[in-house]
Amino acid sequence: MRAGEELWGYVSLHLCGVDRRAVLARVAVAETQRRRGLATLLLDAALASAPGYDWSTAAFDADDPVLRSLRATLDLAEPVTLGIPGYCSHMRRANGDHDWL
Repeated sequence: MRAGEELWGYVSLHLCGVDRRAVLARVAVAETQRRRGLATLLLDAALASAPGYDWSTAAFDADDPVLRSLRATLDLAEPVTLGIPGYCSHMRRANGDHDWL
């Protein structure tokens, strides 16, 4: 998400159309743009990009005050398993992880 040349926020995903899995890797919003609903907008757009997928998130620091504040305001449209990424073998292979073999 940009405003002119300024990056306000982004979301990073791992998606697998074969196994219909999605892992939310990261959500970031510039400190100057926080508390405006941008993270929620980014998350809603991410979830809408893969409806019906099995959603999870990467591991995160549950004690991070910014993250706790965001989680307190979220009402996600899709169920999401928090903190335990559900990477499938296709995602692992694409990331160069061959330990799953």
